[in-house]
Amino acid sequence: MSDLDVSKLEAARASAEKEQAASRTRSRFLGLLSHELRTPLAALELLIERLRRDRETALTAKQGEIVSRMLVSSGKLGALIEILLDYSRFESDRTALSRSRVALGPLVAEVVGDHRAEAERKGIALTLRSATDLPPALVDEHLVRLLVSNLVRNAVRFTPEGSVEVDVSLRDGEHRVSVKDTGPGIAERDRERVFQPFDQVEPLEQKQIPGVGLGLSLVLEIASALGGRVELASAPGVGSTFTVTLPPGENRA
Repeated sequence: MSDLDVSKLEAARASAEKEQAASRTRSRFLGLLSHELRTPLAALELLIERLRRDRETALTAKQGEIVSRMLVSSGKLGALIEILLDYSRFESDRTALSRSRVALGPLVAEVVGDHRAEAERKGIALTLRSATDLPPALVDEHLVRLLVSNLVRNAVRFTPEGSVEVDVSLRDGEHRVSVKDTGPGIAERDRERVFQPFDQVEPLEQKQIPGVGLGLSLVLEIASALGGRVELASAPGVGSTFTVTLPPGENRA
């Protein structure tokens, strides 16, 4: 190997180490920031809820409406904080997978149930279809739950009206979880951007839907860590379908 090749190799190694260090620093920062925001937010939510339920406090109709809006806003902020925490935890220890045999149907049903109230609040039909007698998948249950939750949350959040359909199936020995929405859809030129961390298609100055651009990035990284992949079918005005494919459980150690 020539001196030039050695120099290039060392430069590449140094660049990779620098990138890894930056990633660890970012993850620690996000984790610390999320933790510090979580505590005062929890206290604030308790105070708002106490004000809403306190029978000795006679709220006018207008005041009651304001308190309800405060609770909704604090809930949205709490969801953003949870995403930051999830992302920082995964980034800091993405190699620590704990695989076990998991029944995907019941797991996805639980996740859909967690988001049903938000869908009902927006008037969106949230439905689940799961194939019967699915073999268990050999996956990290926590990561799959996190992955599906982010997909469903995103679909509900970005669908102003219509429906969100979740489907669990098996094709060619692979487990598939699809989330189809009737949202605005994604142009072909933006399909790679939606998976980039902290990147969003909607311009910041026109931003109406809360989010920090980590949900789909986390979905992609988790799927990759599990040996799977993410497929996207979408078009503006038609909606989007995100499908996560997980490899056959019997072929995994």
